[in-house]
Amino acid sequence: MAIKKHVGGSKSGGVIGIPEMKALLDKVGDDFDRAVRSALFIIGTEIGNESQDLVPVDTGNLRASMDVTRPKKAGVKQARVEITYGGTTGGKPINYAIIQHERLDYNHPKGGQAKYLEQPFLQRTAEWPKPIVDTIKREGLL
Repeated sequence: MAIKKHVGGSKSGGVIGIPEMKALLDKVGDDFDRAVRSALFIIGTEIGNESQDLVPVDTGNLRASMDVTRPKKAGVKQARVEITYGGTTGGKPINYAIIQHERLDYNHPKGGQAKYLEQPFLQRTAEWPKPIVDTIKREGLL
């Protein structure tokens, strides 16, 4: 919801009052918070998907362990998305994600590379917060 949709007077046609303005700002704030959280989740998912092409593959468990968390309503300053590898896949712990990510000297015989998550993250966030604004516009979130 854009604020420009609401400017121009109250329901009675007069000047908008303080209670109406407060309600409007609260609504726009909630919509903005929701749009930022949605944009962060979309960007996080896109970064995770980009990282999938770089993840080293042996059994495929590491690649399958990727997870992207949805941001909780906590205000724009506290909103965050976590893109993780590891955890469990098929009930088995994947505890080598960090080693695979950090070992620059490791040969990945079936493809993939170290820094498989860091590389797409840094590329996508280099012009921060522009990607958030672009995603909000592209997805029509506001």
